[in-house]
Amino acid sequence: MQDVFFIEKDSKRFPDTKGWAYAVFDYDRASDRFSPNKTGTIDCGFACHTPVKAKDDIFTAYGKR
Repeated sequence: MQDVFFIEKDSKRFPDTKGWAYAVFDYDRASDRFSPNKTGTIDCGFACHTPVKAKDDIFTAYGKR
């Protein structure tokens, strides 16, 4: 496992990404913990979601470790 992505829809808080906000957490195997991605990029998911929005594809469900 590498990352976990969270997505929130709120048009008032996130108008620059058409209401979508994204958070990325990196998984550290040694500590078995997640921490916020250090890049701080919250719109990374917007670029990926936009081309497939007609299919309503976002991300897969969280898998059991």
